[in-house]
Amino acid sequence: MTETLKAESGNGSIEFLGNGVIIKTRSGSTTIPLDRVQGVEFKKAGLMAGHIRLSVAGAADVVKARNTTQQLQRDPYAVLFSKASRNAEFEAVADAINRALLG
Repeated sequence: MTETLKAESGNGSIEFLGNGVIIKTRSGSTTIPLDRVQGVEFKKAGLMAGHIRLSVAGAADVVKARNTTQQLQRDPYAVLFSKASRNAEFEAVADAINRALLG
């Protein structure tokens, strides 16, 4: 059975499909096959916004910006979320992607 999970915020959404990931933000939608995903960075929201960001093979690693938040907002492989109540759903997506990468 293929595990499908989705997490949404005001900034966008990330959906794990089992064989790939779809990231939707205000600037557009990106579909990434699982074999191009090299890793997942997850940071819980608290006093500051949380985020989930994928490291993707063949993608530019540096998005020029004044600070980390702006950098993540411009990154097509990242989704920001500001509510701590969303931590569990974003962490579940990150864990599912990590399990798929290891398996």
